[in-house]
Amino acid sequence: MNLIPITMAASNDPFNLASATSTVVDNIYAYARDFGHNGSILRARLGVTDMKGTRLLDEFEKLVSAYQAVATCVLTFSTQSPRYGVLKDKREDGGFLVPL
Repeated sequence: MNLIPITMAASNDPFNLASATSTVVDNIYAYARDFGHNGSILRARLGVTDMKGTRLLDEFEKLVSAYQAVATCVLTFSTQSPRYGVLKDKREDGGFLVPL
């Protein structure tokens, strides 16, 4: 799935790459934060302190890690791919300053 062109096509300004990229990156960060937060809630409800070493906890942790990996991979691909021209805007600290 290619989120940048889809976002561009759905926007009011379908030729604004910087805006579409910013929207996608912001959404991915929000999804990762939401998933991390929800994972914490589920861990508390599962009572993970009482479940150490159980198969259910191991499978749950694998699920959380897999979803976090998907969000991270999509973000990394979107920012590192030369396809979108965002890599040239990468700063030394790893952040991006995309001119609008």
